[in-house]
Amino acid sequence: MQIGIVWLCQASGVLAHDQSGTLGAQASATDYYELTCFDDNNGPPDHLFFEVRGDTSNTAVQVSGQVVNGSQAASATDHTSGDSNYSPQLKVVHEGDNDVYRMVIDKNGPGTARYSLEYHCQTASGVHTGTSDLNYLQIQ
Repeated sequence: MQIGIVWLCQASGVLAHDQSGTLGAQASATDYYELTCFDDNNGPPDHLFFEVRGDTSNTAVQVSGQVVNGSQAASATDHTSGDSNYSPQLKVVHEGDNDVYRMVIDKNGPGTARYSLEYHCQTASGVHTGTSDLNYLQIQ
């Protein structure tokens, strides 16, 4: 039993990357990040999984995330801020030699909004592969 528990703890730390942030009070507040997927000896990257969660309770403000890679773009919204559920999970497929994924986090109206991101790169067979730290391009 202990072996299984240790394995689960180790696996959960490797399978996803987390980031939290706060969007300012202006309706146009937007955070903008980029990350790179790479082969870390687990295999070449095939896609990026991404989901966002609004963490501010008692607000009508909804947090959304968009991911762009090459000519592909995908968007997801957390329609109930403050609960423990994330938005639908995005899967953005790796395009050509473009290993850079850009992520935009925004909201649908005025008011400060805290959020959490979960993201990770995977191979075509679903194995976690190299995922860089987020590069902050704009924090509002």
